Amino acid sequence: MESVEGVNDADYELLEVIGHGSFGLIRKVRRKSDGMVFARKEIHYRKMEERERKQLASEVHILSNLRHPHIVRYFGRSIDRANHTIYLYMEFCGNGDLGSLIKDCQQENSMIPENILWSIFVQLTLALYRCHFGADAPPSEVLVSSSPSPSSSVVVLHRDIKPDNIFRDGEISVKLGDFGLSRILDDPSTTFAQTYVGTPYYMSPEIINHEPYTAKSDIWALGCTMYEMCTKLPPFRAMTQPELNHKIRRGIFPPISGLYSMTLRDTIRWCLAVDPKRRPMASDLLMIDMFRAYRKELEVLALRKELKIRENSLLKREANVLVKEEELKNRERILYEKEMNLEKVIHAHVCRTQPEVERFYSKIQEIGHSGERPINRSPAMSSAHTISSLHCSSPVKDKRQTIDISLAKLSPTHFSPNERRQLAMSNIPVRQPLQENTLKLSNTVSKKNPVTPSRLRVSPNNRKTLDSPLHTQGLSRNEVNTEANRNLRNPRPTVMEMWRKNVWEDGEELPSPFLRKNVTILN
Repeated sequence: MESVEGVNDADYELLEVIGHGSFGLIRKVRRKSDGMVFARKEIHYRKMEERERKQLASEVHILSNLRHPHIVRYFGRSIDRANHTIYLYMEFCGNGDLGSLIKDCQQENSMIPENILWSIFVQLTLALYRCHFGADAPPSEVLVSSSPSPSSSVVVLHRDIKPDNIFRDGEISVKLGDFGLSRILDDPSTTFAQTYVGTPYYMSPEIINHEPYTAKSDIWALGCTMYEMCTKLPPFRAMTQPELNHKIRRGIFPPISGLYSMTLRDTIRWCLAVDPKRRPMASDLLMIDMFRAYRKELEVLALRKELKIRENSLLKREANVLVKEEELKNRERILYEKEMNLEKVIHAHVCRTQPEVERFYSKIQEIGHSGERPINRSPAMSSAHTISSLHCSSPVKDKRQTIDISLAKLSPTHFSPNERRQLAMSNIPVRQPLQENTLKLSNTVSKKNPVTPSRLRVSPNNRKTLDSPLHTQGLSRNEVNTEANRNLRNPRPTVMEMWRKNVWEDGEELPSPFLRKNVTILN
């Protein structure tokens, strides 16, 4: 099986047979991918003559280039070389053809309403305009030229227009099909075809007289078809071919029933004019007022159909969007559940590790409370000389201890009276410090030979501080004790209390303006 034009027979499901031809049958098939129904022509070309094979190739070529709302659409073909069969996939028209409609009216003894006749007449004329001029007719608001030039290099003559080749797509919608006898005029200047093969009842006078076949021969066949729809019989009937030819040459036929309008009867009579020069073209028919009116109605119906198709498409898209939204909601729900489970796991882990974290931070706080350097006091207090023992070394034989003395870099005027008094009481024996930047002691000190701060080798600024009146007046031991008792009654904040007041909330120390110097104090 050879696939041509993207058609694969395995993609279609075979349904019932809907027609037969001289070289095969017509079967109804359904495409598996979307359920769309097609009509498939099965043509066995093994017994065909060369002329018939060329005719088949011509039909395929014509159908592949014709696109019109009122022409049966061709979708593709495939070839089964093993069985010598070619498959043509065509548009499926599920309401039969005009031949079956006429037979139903004969059996029911009914007439086709005139509005349906006008609608069919206009649709077939539009289809012939597309074949004869190679383009679609202009809109109904635009006046059609009586003799427009073909806009395409390919002009198609159907050559077999009859009720059996006009298919019903709806109640009033029809499509022209079965282009098996069509002839292509490759040169637009060529206005006739030399051969004709068709149904005898719809042959034009020029064909009977062995004259060239032109586009007006299709108009004659169109007139015969419309006449038969009005009367349910062909316009020319005879028992033999010569008698039929004689009636066609004369152009005499029974009149159409007066139940139809004069405009419809005159238009059909115009199409059945014996002289081709007096016969209209498809463009001439479209200039009639009734044709223009029904064309507008057809355009409105076409717009409604298109809107319905778009509406169905939008409904399908909305359904798909709803399905996708539901999928997204399910995904969001799954993600939310995963997130909640993860939070539960994290919370359980935090609960397990919380005691360890608390012990860790409590240890850090203990280390911070016993830090080696003091934190400057709160900003409300003036910067002053601060003595704090934050770290004491292990006691030695002479019971000496090392403390940290911070001397302010500020001038002596920034010391408060209490600070000056405390500074005067600092007659503490000291020894040589351990670091380079410590204060240099003048000699070895002891309890019997105390060295006051005024004797320390300090900078000139600190010398001014230490030479203040409190230091130079020389307090006695009793006065020192009295001053110490006064401080006990009004205790100053301890070093640890000052440290607690001078830290940030996160435990970080405030910047200290003090110049730190280490000295060794003798107990």
